[in-house]
Amino acid sequence: MDTEIKPWLDISKKDNPSKENQANLAQAILALANHGGGRVLIGFKEANGQWQPAPLPDAGLLNYYNQDYINGIVQHFAEPPFHCAVHLVPHSETGATHPVVVVPGGHRVPIRSKADGCNGKHVKMNTYYIRRPGPKSEPIQTAQEWDALINRCVRMAHDDLISDFRVLLYGIERPESEQNELENWTTESLDRFSELRQGLINDGKKDPCELGYWWFAYRIQDGFTQPTAGEMLDKMRNVRHYTGWPVWSVRNPRALRPYNGLIECWPPNLSGQTFFHFWLASPKGLFFLLRNYDDDINPDRVHPGTTLDAILPIWRIGECLLHAEEMSRLLEAPSGSVSVQVCWTGLAQRRLGEWTTSTKFMLPPFVYQCHSPSVQSPPVEIQADQIGSKLPELTELLLKPLYEAFDFFKMPMNVIVEVLKRLRQGRF
Repeated sequence: MDTEIKPWLDISKKDNPSKENQANLAQAILALANHGGGRVLIGFKEANGQWQPAPLPDAGLLNYYNQDYINGIVQHFAEPPFHCAVHLVPHSETGATHPVVVVPGGHRVPIRSKADGCNGKHVKMNTYYIRRPGPKSEPIQTAQEWDALINRCVRMAHDDLISDFRVLLYGIERPESEQNELENWTTESLDRFSELRQGLINDGKKDPCELGYWWFAYRIQDGFTQPTAGEMLDKMRNVRHYTGWPVWSVRNPRALRPYNGLIECWPPNLSGQTFFHFWLASPKGLFFLLRNYDDDINPDRVHPGTTLDAILPIWRIGECLLHAEEMSRLLEAPSGSVSVQVCWTGLAQRRLGEWTTSTKFMLPPFVYQCHSPSVQSPPVEIQADQIGSKLPELTELLLKPLYEAFDFFKMPMNVIVEVLKRLRQGRF
């Protein structure tokens, strides 16, 4: 992700210099949009060939660096318009606040300017700006530059089109009916969790999910001989493990117990902010899993409640989907359909980061922020024996609402494919 660095720009619209500064900022945003996305850092000066934080000349300037105001500038200059995220981020050394404008990439058509800058400076109407080495934001000048920009847009449109075709041709769908049983199962499971959670709090123990949790539910459609709860537990013991603490883990017999004809996992002796794992399984082919966030139980690496690792959800959802595929096979219903749904809570004000993996993929740390308290995926239904072959598409479909809640972030499909490849190889 490219970064454009700017000095403090007065964009308050009080006079012509301010309007020129708006065009200056717009030129950088337009060029980054055509380049594939990036960031504009505000409030720096160049000294001895290096960029250093510059003092804020007027505290009132920060009031104009908000999403509504910046996107008003984008709307004025960009055709087609697009949405930028804006963050006020403290500098790691000085502690001073600096605006960061996050410019999205992945546009299906080139972005052009639809207005002139004040006094004809910085931006010209009907001009397409790109990034050049320097870095510089300048109009396209050669056929090769046009070719690179158009190819980038065509690739994005192609990827989206292929994804849409996969949804239509491979049986991945959002069913409008036959979801009542899964919804009822999810509601009953959450009610049971709330009951046990309240008992924990009443006993004076710390709530392991006070900062948020995520859940995953799935239903294997009828078409198999229903086992007893004990027989179901035996089958679950044969599911392959992909992680050190697998989903629907049956490793700890002290955590497992029968409950109203179901299998219930409730960890014993909970205390403090530790890893939490609650699940229910029904011999009818219904499964529910609820966990807290890894991000909230590693205070030596990341402050609890502030971050959501961007890569971990791919790992977790992929493992849940593979569990559904394998349980369908073990219940002798491999060609039956599976309905799934997932939800994340406690997301407000968290930022995407990358702190769990040794290999970093592409994210600038702590830029994309969520403003919603929770996100829930649409219900998805697919044939069980197709889950493995369509795992990236399914994972992308389920995770798309989560990532979009973080300032419209779009996780590249190549990252999803690579993470799921590592999952299946048992390496992270």
